[in-house]
Amino acid sequence: PISTLFPYTTLFRSRPDAVAFYQQTYRPDRGVLAVVGGVKASEVIPILEKTLGTVPNPKVPALKPDWTKEPPQDGERVVRTTFDADPMAMMAWHKPNFPKPDSVALDVLCTILTSGNTSRLTKDLIFTKKMAHSVSASTGFPGDRDPDLLVIEFEPAPPYSSGQVKDAIDADLADLKTKGVTQEELDRAKRGAVSSFLWGKTSTMGLAEDLAYNQAVHGDWSYLTKYVDMVKALTPGDIQKAARQYLTDENRTIAYLERASK
Repeated sequence: PISTLFPYTTLFRSRPDAVAFYQQTYRPDRGVLAVVGGVKASEVIPILEKTLGTVPNPKVPALKPDWTKEPPQDGERVVRTTFDADPMAMMAWHKPNFPKPDSVALDVLCTILTSGNTSRLTKDLIFTKKMAHSVSASTGFPGDRDPDLLVIEFEPAPPYSSGQVKDAIDADLADLKTKGVTQEELDRAKRGAVSSFLWGKTSTMGLAEDLAYNQAVHGDWSYLTKYVDMVKALTPGDIQKAARQYLTDENRTIAYLERASK
């Protein structure tokens, strides 16, 4: 259900609910401030302490930091819904969150699968078999603080159905889990992953945002400097192992959006 993926949607039944959530969550003692640029900490910190440092916390307890952990999924789940729109589907697998090494391996696996015209699923489904209009793979849904999902979504191209495209993806994933990936495609994926990661650090704003994000979400700003090294250390065996461990049928949920039959 939607409430499972987006638990806070059930909280906002009224404006007071939203205000209470804001006061519990968006408060100084839960915030992280990053300052980047040609400044001296000895000059900036006293100013921040006199200004932002004097903002009081709301007189309500903060939102609890730990939530009940979801138990392992023990079987494939399938959801179908109808709507007057072109069909599409999403497949999602539970996975560990960053900074666990398997999470980084699955990040790079997504690059191997759908990043660029020569990636495995893009080349096979769109250009060779012409079974899909689009296909993409990504991690981190719906958030990075806790264990999250690897998602593959696609739009089938007529006359193919979502089920047929799903079967083709399963065949490609089975081939990858059996034969692994080549060093050449892993090196290409590493370059793409590192390039995408570094692109957002070309401005002081982007750098400040990432420093604050890593501290707030992962509890350590220095992961900003460690991610690239973790990507570069990956081997073809790491990718194959992660795919075999997490991309299983019993660990998967599939959601189909289909037109109603006339």
